[in-house]
Amino acid sequence: MYQLVGPNVGLGHNSIIFMIEAQVDYILSCLKVLSENGADFIDVKPEAQDRFNVKVQEGFKNTVWTTGCTSWYQSAEGGNFALWPFSTWKFWLETRKVKESDYDFGYAKPPLLDKKKKAAATA
Repeated sequence: MYQLVGPNVGLGHNSIIFMIEAQVDYILSCLKVLSENGADFIDVKPEAQDRFNVKVQEGFKNTVWTTGCTSWYQSAEGGNFALWPFSTWKFWLETRKVKESDYDFGYAKPPLLDKKKKAAATA
């Protein structure tokens, strides 16, 4: 499952259509990487998610979103998990290539061994 226009993708300054297009391209790239690795699913590693969240929240520093203005964009703790704090071209740069090391690859069932490996394993 992939989500479009999820956390920290909303905009207050530009076209959301551009963001959706970048997300769709990224999802298609994820599906390609998934297929190339023979995996059934990918799951973002917690440390990669944490790095991303810190980077995005730091992007809000010294902006109207963190300098005393409260809005429905903010959580009770003051974090903004609705908007993208940077320019749309920076979002495109962040999503133009899948960084495979940020993901764990999973399998619904163990991959089948090729015939040579299977024969060697049973010998």
